[in-house]
Amino acid sequence: FFHHTTHNMDAKTLRVLLSPHLVLIILFLSLHHDHHGALASPVGDRPSTFRKGDQVPLLVNKITSLHTQIPFRYSDLPGICKLSTTTTNIDQNMGQTLMGDHYELSPYNITALHDFDCAVLNAAPNVVCAPDDLYSEDDLNAYTKYIKQEYQVHWMIDNLESAMLKTLTDRFNNPVQIYDSGFPLGFQAYHPDDEISSTTGFSDQQQENGDMNLNNHVRINLLYKINENDPTSFSITGFEIVPSSIKWDYEDWKEGMPGTCPDPVSKNGEYVPQTVNPTAAGGDRILWTYGVSWERTDIPTADRWDRYWQNTDWGVDWVGLLSSVMILGFLSGLVIMIALRTLSDLHRYNQKNISEDDIDETGWKLVHGDVFRSPSHPLLLSVLVGSGVQVLATATLIILFALFGLLSPAHRGALITTGIVLYNIMGLFAGMVSSRLYRRFKGLLWKRNALVTSLAFPGLIFILFFIINMTLRGQHSSSAVPATTFIKLITLWLGLNVPLVFCGTYLSLRMPLPDDPVPTNQIPRQIPETVWYRRSWFSILAGGVLPFGVIFLQWFFILLCLWNDRFYNTFGFLFVSFIIFVVTCAEITIFMGYFQLCGEDYHWWWRSFFTASTSSLYVFLYSTFYFFVRLDISSPVSAFVYFGYTLIIALFVFVLTGSVGFYACYFFIWRIFASVKVA
Repeated sequence: FFHHTTHNMDAKTLRVLLSPHLVLIILFLSLHHDHHGALASPVGDRPSTFRKGDQVPLLVNKITSLHTQIPFRYSDLPGICKLSTTTTNIDQNMGQTLMGDHYELSPYNITALHDFDCAVLNAAPNVVCAPDDLYSEDDLNAYTKYIKQEYQVHWMIDNLESAMLKTLTDRFNNPVQIYDSGFPLGFQAYHPDDEISSTTGFSDQQQENGDMNLNNHVRINLLYKINENDPTSFSITGFEIVPSSIKWDYEDWKEGMPGTCPDPVSKNGEYVPQTVNPTAAGGDRILWTYGVSWERTDIPTADRWDRYWQNTDWGVDWVGLLSSVMILGFLSGLVIMIALRTLSDLHRYNQKNISEDDIDETGWKLVHGDVFRSPSHPLLLSVLVGSGVQVLATATLIILFALFGLLSPAHRGALITTGIVLYNIMGLFAGMVSSRLYRRFKGLLWKRNALVTSLAFPGLIFILFFIINMTLRGQHSSSAVPATTFIKLITLWLGLNVPLVFCGTYLSLRMPLPDDPVPTNQIPRQIPETVWYRRSWFSILAGGVLPFGVIFLQWFFILLCLWNDRFYNTFGFLFVSFIIFVVTCAEITIFMGYFQLCGEDYHWWWRSFFTASTSSLYVFLYSTFYFFVRLDISSPVSAFVYFGYTLIIALFVFVLTGSVGFYACYFFIWRIFASVKVA
């Protein structure tokens, strides 16, 4: 069939149709060669070098909860032990601030290769805890609330996240050791017959009157590897935490050595946990203790992050990728058949010796005098397409950088910081595309077009983010952006994005604009009535289904990492899925646009934009489904934050997919009508 129907196709058309699919085949084969290639190692993550006796700084960060999605600073916990000096804050980038990170030097005294079982943090020099180690009823109430909401504590040593070591089984029932980021602030007592959660390790059926136990003792286990070039030095390759709740004999500690741990309080031969139930009048005294152990391992320093993003079910990624390829293959076959039929019609239509009676003057060929008629609201369409190209260029560069390990999760905040900077730089392309398209629509107000392009879509995102930030500030969350960061964001927007949009507009004005391939009639052609499945609402709603189906599994994994405190690092699969997603958006728009023209409906400008962009609607709807099914969030504020950020992501997907579909349909229609010989 291919041999007999491609004799009329020129080489350029074949390259256009087949080159994206050849690229995908090469990428698919490269992933198949080594599935571990999907887990990129962090480029530039250079661990520090330590020697015996060196001080190892421990940084405290924040506490997070899957049930609230509202983080708080660890140092804001009531009566938590901290250094008395005021210069404990650590410089961090914009991305870390937007993520709610807040690193500070901790009072934990860790000496390289020095083990000890227990030390009291309350008695350490230059350390401030609660006055007289007495925690008031309000303090205990605060800890009770955080423990009920299962808040996790996040620390860091040498750029390694604190984690608890867990052993899971992969799909072949082989044991796999992974790191679960953070450790619980405490736990609620449960009855032995209660069902234990496989994710938190605590009871799902928590009792109403269960004791709240505070993890006031931590065992810090540091893994290290001797450097081959210098046997006297080593690098840290693991940071494990083993938390426990121990009620220490406070009076015994006051009478003994302040730096050593007293005997724990025992009852019936068992240690009594440190409860934070505000039952005793006047509060309770709490001792914070810790121990340190060093363990030599053979884990290479380049692989020290593997346990954090160890994916025990990477076969699911392959299933999603294969399903996406099948969807793409189905659409590609339809588009190629449309192209073959169109080229065959053009070959017969443009023959010199054919009579007018033999010309099939039906379908899309009838609207050649109206197909390039300017749409309604041309300025708005130009702005949306230009904004979509800006988002597309930004997303492509971010995924490419992450694919090569330049934006690994090991580089904290780098992905968000790079994305913000790249988005503002890509304003140059937004100005060029928007201005050129606006001129194509015979628009004359190019200054207004440039101003709206630089302010409208970024301004909408900024307003939504500002509202979310004010909500978080009302909760005193660490993810509330300070005023200085807002000033930086506004400076990047007005000082970089806006000028580059006007520069792109200026460059576009200097470029010649090609004439339409066919002239436009002065009187618009009447559009005939059409069947229901060819109407705008149906084609638009149906057009977004297949693109969303392509990224369905990847979007699930992204949501899992975003809202469950997990690291996302399968950028190889994400890169291939993104390319398939873009090509699918282009092909479904071409398919829908072709049948729209066959129905003699030439109002394709806006429909080509909305056909693929409705995938953002399905992204939002699935995120809503994920919220009610996979998350356990009951707070209205947390729900508002979740749906606020989801709406921002959906808007980015909306303009990105809309611009891809628009230009794919524009290119296709331009090509077929440029081949029509019109008298």
